Amino acid sequence: MRVAYDSHHGLSEAPDWAPATAFIDIGMPGMNGYELAGALRQQGSTALLVAVTGWGSEVDEARSKSTGFDLHMTKPGHPEAVQAALQQLF
Repeated sequence: MRVAYDSHHGLSEAPDWAPATAFIDIGMPGMNGYELAGALRQQGSTALLVAVTGWGSEVDEARSKSTGFDLHMTKPGHPEAVQAALQQLF
């Protein structure tokens, strides 16, 4: 497991690291999570991208899907929700 504390760091690490799954906060300063997901997809990432956010309406979920996320998880991320997201890898 690795942690990037901002989008730019995560984006620069992703090609060498090639994570299978990335949990990405939407509300980050600078480059937000939507922008990061799009940039990762442009880099060719096939990682399972999980949006982690306090916004959970249908509009919010549709936006996360349209910007490259595979799953949308509303905070707080309960262990069961995290486990369900990870089970999609198998």
